[in-house]
Amino acid sequence: MYKTHDLRKDGAFAALLEHILNRVPLVEVINKRSKTWRDLSDEEKDYDGNSARQLLLTYPTLLKRPLLELDDGSIQIGYRDGDYDKLSG
Repeated sequence: MYKTHDLRKDGAFAALLEHILNRVPLVEVINKRSKTWRDLSDEEKDYDGNSARQLLLTYPTLLKRPLLELDDGSIQIGYRDGDYDKLSG
């Protein structure tokens, strides 16, 4: 079973972000390939834990996607070929 969450429409992103950051290192969740990242100022890109949270709250599309929370509570971020193969079994 799965549940989708539209970062732009569904709200409650702050709670979801904290849930994610409790399981995944911050450096792994920011999508540095996105147009949003490229458009940030150098000052914004020089983040620490608190400023990164604020960046993600301000620009939710900086969060790497897809993001899957597995039955064991772990979170898989991004997609590489074969990532979903083991989930369908």
